[in-house]
Amino acid sequence: MPGSFVIRSFPEVEDPEVIYIDSMASDLFLEAEADVRRHMRLFDNPRAAAISPDDSSNLIAALSKDLQ
Repeated sequence: MPGSFVIRSFPEVEDPEVIYIDSMASDLFLEAEADVRRHMRLFDNPRAAAISPDDSSNLIAALSKDLQ
């Protein structure tokens, strides 16, 4: 799995999304449509598998009760 990255979106339609990758060697900005799509898929796959915010809160509350 690749390292961390940031997806930068802008309010203006004509401003495309950009992928920002920070490393010890340098900063990298990816603007090519194929690069952006690839990184968006990396972000979307785990998000699609995640439980909802409400279910997350309920799970945390239930687990915290078990610890008390």
